[in-house]
Amino acid sequence: MTKSLLYVRTAPGNPVADWLSEDAQLATLRAYCTDHEFEICNTFIDDVTAQDELRVRPSGAGLMASIAQAENEEPWTLHLVVVSSCRLWRTPAEGLAFLTDMIALKVGVHFTSQDVELNRGPSAFDGDSGECYLTFLRQLVEAEDRLALEAELARACRDRRRSIRGSAPFGSRVRGGRVRPEPSELRILGRVYELRQAGLSYRDLVSQLAAEGARTRTGGLRFTPSTLNEYQRRLEADPDLRERATAALAKSRSKRRAALTR
Repeated sequence: MTKSLLYVRTAPGNPVADWLSEDAQLATLRAYCTDHEFEICNTFIDDVTAQDELRVRPSGAGLMASIAQAENEEPWTLHLVVVSSCRLWRTPAEGLAFLTDMIALKVGVHFTSQDVELNRGPSAFDGDSGECYLTFLRQLVEAEDRLALEAELARACRDRRRSIRGSAPFGSRVRGGRVRPEPSELRILGRVYELRQAGLSYRDLVSQLAAEGARTRTGGLRFTPSTLNEYQRRLEADPDLRERATAALAKSRSKRRAALTR
């Protein structure tokens, strides 16, 4: 006789659809076992959220202990029957690990509402749906791994940009542990001050600097009006910075004129 274990999980204090109620799940599982001629050995019921891992749930722990005893059973003669996979685990990675363990123990797994049967023993069904489901889970886990890696790379890039911006104010760089002038950025500061003195708004400044090919510290194509406003405040508050920025701009123009007359 093929034996089965039933598992039901409901969420405490949460309104659920009729098919997710404890009675509805039990009725579905029992009908499934009758159709497949499974003997119901035990029923495990948890009233917990999906955030709780199966092994630490009150009845989930008992379920896992019963499954562990499957080593003493004939292969594929014990089956776990659940309404859906979300009753058991939280993430695809958890699901893949769980099903891998079940395969190692030669325990069948059935999700009645998803029409999935993971069963590699002789029976009335061949388990093709279980193979498809495993493949689907593997693809989800691989996709999640890729997304996690891409997110980590994005965070590293953001941290890098922040560290660059935070190491020294625009117009200077940290070299050899000391803050030193950065001529290319000083020229941009000088141009910002010059154009503001000519009456350009910050929005017009953005367009003008982009047309001139000015680049932000991180290589961006356009400054923002708020950033240019910050530069202008620094220039107005620091006469020494203003003088160095103006001198850097003048020196750049002098070199350009010299190059054109050659």
